[in-house]
Amino acid sequence: MEARFGPRGDVDAESPYVVDRFETTFPEHRRRTPADALLSPDVRKRPNLTVLTGAYATKILFHGRRANGVRYTRNGQSVELRARRGVVLAAGAYNTPQLLMLSGIGPAQHLRSLGIDVVADVPGVGANLQDHLGVRLRGLGRRGTTGSIPMAAKDEWIQQWLRDRSGPANYFQENNVGFFKTNRRTPWPDFEALLSYNPDFGNGAYFADVPDKDDRAGYYILVVQLHPHSRGSLQLASPDPAVAPVINPGYLSDPRDIDEFVTGLRRAHRLLTTKTLEPYSEFVHPAVNATDDVYRDLIRADAGTMYHPVGTARMGHLSDPQVVVDPDFQVRDVAGLYVADASVFPHLVSGHTVAPTMYLGEVAAAAIRSRSV
Repeated sequence: MEARFGPRGDVDAESPYVVDRFETTFPEHRRRTPADALLSPDVRKRPNLTVLTGAYATKILFHGRRANGVRYTRNGQSVELRARRGVVLAAGAYNTPQLLMLSGIGPAQHLRSLGIDVVADVPGVGANLQDHLGVRLRGLGRRGTTGSIPMAAKDEWIQQWLRDRSGPANYFQENNVGFFKTNRRTPWPDFEALLSYNPDFGNGAYFADVPDKDDRAGYYILVVQLHPHSRGSLQLASPDPAVAPVINPGYLSDPRDIDEFVTGLRRAHRLLTTKTLEPYSEFVHPAVNATDDVYRDLIRADAGTMYHPVGTARMGHLSDPQVVVDPDFQVRDVAGLYVADASVFPHLVSGHTVAPTMYLGEVAAAAIRSRSV
């Protein structure tokens, strides 16, 4: 409240303008994935489910324009599986468009330039790539406070976790989060701030002039732009499935993103200088009186991905030629082929993508089951 952020509350509730701790998938003090939660031993024993590890899909097979199988490699062997009802892709925002294009679905001119036979000319495949970027505001702890635990303490934390799964290493690093907006015209937050204690921060170049920096610890506020204007793209580098695609994330390619980031960083910077945090920090970067140019330089030097890529096979109404899948998750202009991953998101969400992606999988499963294929 002191920095004019929202009150303590539930970030998953109706109003996102609150400060809270993250809900994480760390039951029993270990990270769990959706596969851990859903693919129990009993589920894996079902006769209608086969899980192949070490298999790499290389092509969707078609009879005419109907998907009827998948080709994959495993242990150096190429294998073809036939599908009676349909094929569902869930390879993510990078590999789903890659596999679609390798299979002849994508921008026709690009596919023909690589010698790939075109099954369907779908120009939106690989376009509309979006991702969240984060930039750190840094604080260096005062000596003699809980904000200046020696860096060697992190080794003790690891040993404590190995002994009994307790202690600071048991928690997600960026555990405190708040959402806020800088644009009153939007009905959703446009920035997120995550507070993290980082025991290695005293070694950072941002505090190189502090003589005893090695004896201090630090913290940072990771500021995330939730709705960037910039768009990237993905194309094939080769018709060989083993060759990685060419990814152009397009970060900060729209100048509006840097201007808006400056505003968001200045707003979050208030947290560094509140009376609450002041006893635990002696140096902050950028400085309180930093110019916009200092912030712009920080953005260009420090911005990093949050690993939230979406949009490369976006969903929408088929009247839009850039749309790749319809509202029932079916790929346009072909039959029996579906996409069920974050590549179908038309836009980034106002938060992290993991929970929406898991929910999307459930919605897609229901839609595909109910649809006659």
